Amino acid sequence: MEEFHFSANSFSPLYRQFMDYVKRGIKRGEFPKGKALPSIHGMMIRTGISRETIVKGYAVLCREGVLTPHKGKGYFVKDSFLSGRQSVMVFMDKMSQHQQDVIDGFMDAVGAQADVTISLHYQNLEWFARSLEESIGRYDWYVLFPHFPLDAVSSSEAARLIAKIPLERLIVLDHLPAGLSPVSGAVFQSIGEDVPGALVSALEDVKKYRRLKYISLSVSLYGDLVADAITRFGRDYGVPAEVLQAIPEKVEKGDLYFVSGSRLDRKLSELLRAMSASGLAPGKDIGLICYNDFPLNEWIFGGLTTLSVDFREMGRIAGGMLLEGRLSQLQCTASLIRRNTF
Repeated sequence: MEEFHFSANSFSPLYRQFMDYVKRGIKRGEFPKGKALPSIHGMMIRTGISRETIVKGYAVLCREGVLTPHKGKGYFVKDSFLSGRQSVMVFMDKMSQHQQDVIDGFMDAVGAQADVTISLHYQNLEWFARSLEESIGRYDWYVLFPHFPLDAVSSSEAARLIAKIPLERLIVLDHLPAGLSPVSGAVFQSIGEDVPGALVSALEDVKKYRRLKYISLSVSLYGDLVADAITRFGRDYGVPAEVLQAIPEKVEKGDLYFVSGSRLDRKLSELLRAMSASGLAPGKDIGLICYNDFPLNEWIFGGLTTLSVDFREMGRIAGGMLLEGRLSQLQCTASLIRRNTF
């Protein structure tokens, strides 16, 4: 261990000298990552300086991103101090295609300037709470896809947990939870505005069909929000609209189907099969629009029309916010991607 001399006569205050002592010890491996540094009392014995000086030094080291405090365990070296890169924890419910696109865009933006860790919570608040408890204080930034059950009890618990994250170090993606502090960053879509807005932009073509039938898939967390938006659009613009929870036994000529789902799952496959069996041509005899765009949609029925935001761009915007350290709350507007089925 290299000897370190503390001097009360130095131009540098003692707490700053203590901070230099800790930093040099970290870089030489005397205070290894993953192991708690000596306690305040232990540092008093080790260095011979006062408790007040060590408390202040530890506090400033935490503010500067060198150390992170763990309640009841002590102070630990922060991952980003040794790497020189920003450390980022991403909380996701699942690695769906569109969330993968967001992450790809995020990584496009941050590149090698950040170390990114991903934790999946599967829309389970208990799992999220455990992961959050283990992560608080260990990372420079926290990125959250706040996809949790939308009932009042779950929403309240989600808000309570999210509030534990340092607001000035939080970026929310894809969905804007109610009551999120304006101090936090957010890049999100708004179903309630986007669905009616996109359909209004194509109102003349929508009205060529007899009815608009919305099918909410079982995997869609926000299916009810889409249903409300479709119902409101139909009422406001005189378009007969139905909300269905299952694939109809018979697909009828002249209907326009709007399908909500996070991926091409079984129900959508059943609808496509029913359309094919009917002998009716999508885009000609019947219409089909899906919520959220994926690369495969370009090839289904010669091109599946979708209503979607640019998820990769959503990630890029969030990554830019992180690198610049200037947070804002930005809405990404979805648009209708016209292909063969509408």
